[in-house]
Amino acid sequence: MGFCQPQRTKKQGTRKRVSISGKYMNNDKIGSGMIYNSCRSFILLSNSKSILIIEDQTNIRELYIIYLSKLGITIYSAEDGKEAFELAKEKKPDLIITDLFLPSITGFDLIYMFRNDCSFLTTPIIVISSSSQREHITECINLGATDYMIKPASITKLEQKVKKLLNL
Repeated sequence: MGFCQPQRTKKQGTRKRVSISGKYMNNDKIGSGMIYNSCRSFILLSNSKSILIIEDQTNIRELYIIYLSKLGITIYSAEDGKEAFELAKEKKPDLIITDLFLPSITGFDLIYMFRNDCSFLTTPIIVISSSSQREHITECINLGATDYMIKPASITKLEQKVKKLLNL
């Protein structure tokens, strides 16, 4: 059984502590209010900004979540393209970070789908991929990606790009 306990914090909105199936992750270990389950990882801080991280490799996805959670934004995540698009339609994130080579729907197809959906026409999309092939980079930018980073991506540079794109 889970619980939710709102707490007020100066200039950070309402912070909610959440537990799923009796597992509560200590704020000091991971980041304020973050929970993880097998489907999605996210931080629950009521801030007007949110991002969606789409990455099929659990360790990489969790690394992005841990570091970006320090920015005090709401983070949603998905491990495949189909789940990601459904989650994006529901949550309407302010920024999307995606890998290219995903199960079910590729990052290329996701960019195309987002850019052809009125809700996401101006949503920034950062692609982070192990591919350094010029054709892949060019195709992503032509499809509408805002930026492209090659893995292993610098967490510091990713954090700077997120701050800039979300005006933090």
